[in-house]
Amino acid sequence: MLISFGDLKKSEKDLIWALIHDPGNAMAALDTLDGDDLQDLQGREIFEVARSLHCEPAALPAVLLERLSDTKAQIVREIATNPGAPPFPPRQCAEALKRQRLERQRSAIKQQIDRLQALGAAEHSMEIDHLSEQLLSVAIRLDRDVTGARD
Repeated sequence: MLISFGDLKKSEKDLIWALIHDPGNAMAALDTLDGDDLQDLQGREIFEVARSLHCEPAALPAVLLERLSDTKAQIVREIATNPGAPPFPPRQCAEALKRQRLERQRSAIKQQIDRLQALGAAEHSMEIDHLSEQLLSVAIRLDRDVTGARD
């Protein structure tokens, strides 16, 4: 699927910008993400290529652009030269991407619960209970992320 500059979320754009201008911190932020965090992101391929590179931070921008397809490299160049709003720090971008994944999970669980309730809550009560527990777990993780509270 072809992506364009406008298809990317701000957190993705800012993290891509950091891969060129602040590669050490960008790679440290990428290391905090797992595959689920990257799933469904328009910039997933760019992040996966960056994560696969084992080079010094100073060499990362050139090596990354070399390894990407021409289209993806062009998107990275556009983002890197975009004088838009100041980018968020890479760590905050990674945290935003994690939050977005949790919000996608929460939405998917809610849809499953709604579907099962429409089919008959009585017949699907055990599944609904299990999904409700998952929903609570995701809600707690989101709340901790927002409030910064820890156990």
